[in-house]
Amino acid sequence: MQRRISYRTRSARQRFRIWQRRYHNAEMVRQAEVLPLHRDMVTLLTFVRDNKVAGTQILSGFIRVSAVGASLGV
Repeated sequence: MQRRISYRTRSARQRFRIWQRRYHNAEMVRQAEVLPLHRDMVTLLTFVRDNKVAGTQILSGFIRVSAVGASLGV
């Protein structure tokens, strides 16, 4: 059975395909690959892929609230 796609989803997909055709070329890819943000993201994702990432030791209000909720059985 084919899944129905909403009008918004369909047009977002169509807009993405148009964007891909317009901007996905070798020159644009080359320019994006030399950007510092691209290099930083590749480095971060490679690190996460190769190492076990457990989280942070810094306690924020969100974590404390979660811990309190868990201790109360919420």
